[in-house]
Amino acid sequence: MSVETAPAHDLLEELVGREIATRLRARYAELAARITRLPLEALARDAWRMRAEAVNPDNWVTPDEILAGVQHAGQVFDDLRRELPSPR
Repeated sequence: MSVETAPAHDLLEELVGREIATRLRARYAELAARITRLPLEALARDAWRMRAEAVNPDNWVTPDEILAGVQHAGQVFDDLRRELPSPR
């Protein structure tokens, strides 16, 4: 299967390796779970979810999106974690 025709899930692993892809998915899942647990109104929670989607590696579908996402993921994860309100 070529890079151009591979499903996004397989393309991510093909470009960055299974270990990094797994780590990115785990970090995104942890962030999404943290957002879900926050005592926020629906609109605020949806706004945080939309921001978090930038680091959902399964949304990166082209090679350029994958490479840019991987390049910026660490900083975006750190920024979101720092900015998220603390659970009460």
